[in-house]
Amino acid sequence: MEAAEHPLASKVPTATDTPRVLGLAGEVIPLYRHAQAPQCLDDFIYTDRPQLTIHVASFTDTTILTITFLHTLMDGMGMSSFFAAWTAVLRGQEDQVPTFLGLDTTPMQTLSSTTSTEPFLHQGLLLKGIHLIIGTMCFLWEYFWQGPEEQRILCIPGAFVDGMRIQAIEELKTTIGDAASSQAPFLSESDVLLAWWTKVAIKALSPAPDRLLALMNIFDFRSLVLPPELAEPSKNVAVIGNATFQAYTFLRVREILAMPISQLAAQIRHSLVQQRTKPQVEALAALIRAATEANGVDATLFGDYNTLLMAWSNWHKGRLFEIDFSAAVTSIGASTAEGEWRRTNSVGRPSYIAVNGSVSGPMPTNIGPMMGKDAAGNWWLTWTLPRWAWPAVEEQVHGVGEMETF
Repeated sequence: MEAAEHPLASKVPTATDTPRVLGLAGEVIPLYRHAQAPQCLDDFIYTDRPQLTIHVASFTDTTILTITFLHTLMDGMGMSSFFAAWTAVLRGQEDQVPTFLGLDTTPMQTLSSTTSTEPFLHQGLLLKGIHLIIGTMCFLWEYFWQGPEEQRILCIPGAFVDGMRIQAIEELKTTIGDAASSQAPFLSESDVLLAWWTKVAIKALSPAPDRLLALMNIFDFRSLVLPPELAEPSKNVAVIGNATFQAYTFLRVREILAMPISQLAAQIRHSLVQQRTKPQVEALAALIRAATEANGVDATLFGDYNTLLMAWSNWHKGRLFEIDFSAAVTSIGASTAEGEWRRTNSVGRPSYIAVNGSVSGPMPTNIGPMMGKDAAGNWWLTWTLPRWAWPAVEEQVHGVGEMETF
């Protein structure tokens, strides 16, 4: 049958012309993975399942491919390397399979023995002692008080993001000086999208104006700590592991609400530039190492005891929407000849990518991955919030209106 005829496959989201909050990320899980797929650590340990499994659901017009893996095995960039190797073999080009680096050459292994030449930028905000205990208690209290959470999917059209980015850059140029002579400040699409989404989420959660927000912008740091001869893209090496740290931006809620998107995006970019350096990565690693040795777990919390956390994981760098499985295509379900509106992605490339995590124990809400930009320029975001906050998010996102209202 076609996917649209299946009770679950018909719920797989499709792109929209305006920013929209779409379905629940988990409602089609029974289609995405086998009923006996591992969902917790015990499922791996006591059934001898591999760390990575593959599941396929085939329809006459589409194929749904799912990989299930432990996050300790790999992150978004590791997954990108895995797909690069897989598709190279499918094409019969095994010479293009990335060289796999052993576990003794991973970035985390390198960081375990390095000493930073400078302190971490936000070291003074590290919670210690009684402040750490109070902070942990506040997190647990809020986690259980806020009620059930929901992970929803959002589609943000590229034209909307491009319009915000152009306007943001123009606004920043006027704050620098003469717009005609000033060099345009750099803002990425992701910077602007994160700034916009931060304001949406904060308005929906409605925290106290004086509350501190810790915005975690998670980045890949492989190229910062690996030897230069391995970090060069031309070397085509694969580090299958979890090699991410976070660049923090600390702002009060009232500051975020008062800021235009341009200024907030500039703050996010500035934080990333400051903290995505080798000395800062080494400094943060040293703090985490010390906290783990002292507490038995990674207990590095920054900010006030009641800091509101927001964690953004940008997977766009992995270019997952550009994965090319065309060598495995045996028949074309919906050709461009049937109407180009039905297909914007090339044959064998993803039209939609979803992520769903299974975590044991309390985890922060207000967190999620941005999967990247599809062939039509749409940005896909999967986010977790308390269930009660989503109506306020929908009201904002669906009521965006014309570009001029950014």
